Amino acid sequence: MARPSRFAQSRRRRYFGTGALSLVDSTGVTDPELAMEHLAQELLREGQVVSPPVPLELLASLRDVVEATVVDMPSAGMLQALHPHGFRIKVRAADPPGRRRFSLAHEIGHLLVPSYHESPTDKVDDLTGEFPLENEEEHLCGIGATSMLLPEALLRAECNGLRPSIESLLALTDVFQSSIESTALRLDQLSAWPCVPVVWEWGMKPSQQVPEGQGSLLDASEAVPAQNEFRVKFHAGPGGDRFFPRHRHAPRDSAMVTVCRTREEFKGRSTLLVGDRAVDCYVEAKLVPYRDSRGDRQLRIVSLVFI
Repeated sequence: MARPSRFAQSRRRRYFGTGALSLVDSTGVTDPELAMEHLAQELLREGQVVSPPVPLELLASLRDVVEATVVDMPSAGMLQALHPHGFRIKVRAADPPGRRRFSLAHEIGHLLVPSYHESPTDKVDDLTGEFPLENEEEHLCGIGATSMLLPEALLRAECNGLRPSIESLLALTDVFQSSIESTALRLDQLSAWPCVPVVWEWGMKPSQQVPEGQGSLLDASEAVPAQNEFRVKFHAGPGGDRFFPRHRHAPRDSAMVTVCRTREEFKGRSTLLVGDRAVDCYVEAKLVPYRDSRGDRQLRIVSLVFI
């Protein structure tokens, strides 16, 4: 099937979907990602939000959400279209508060997409916050969620009075009632601090993961057989020679990994692979495990890398 001829261009990709094009058409902003941010900012102004934490339930009510509840369910979030009008949002009770708030903001994001209202249907999101670029509408709703939960102006104002540190990162999560992961990612996106916030998760590259019962092949990019490492969960850094590509691993004998695995928190110098080179950096890091959607404990390091 031929790809539609009309598309919208963002900073990173082209969007062909109805949702992205409706964002562009309704706002006049040619980049769908910026259009979503624009609508999120408009909603914040409509709600007269001037300080954190953002009252997400109020924002939801401004988009005809009559009820937002925390329930036991397998999915992270759910948006239900009620008849004859209005919406209900549900978020998963098993998730920590910061994650639940992100899921709530994500479901509000669906309501910012103009084309959704042409034929409202129920939305069920098994996971929020980790959608690949290829999943257009979900990715855009994640952008909207971040813009609502951690508004740029409010976050920059809070950062002005803080020294970049792990303690300051944790303080921001308390102020905005957000997760440490989403806060770190937003700081990186805005280049708010003179360091690179990097989230590392214990696991293999997707190319190294094989279905049960199948043989494993050695990844040509790895010098040793496939094994779990602390790997970059999301691309981080401003680019150039100061970036951490997704799935790049931290050497398991590095000071950061060694100390975090034994004492949970690390502050000091550690050699990490930055861009295409090994760099001796000052790092502040903390081991922050979490429970995934199946309830399994996952190891994760949240770090600030000063290059």
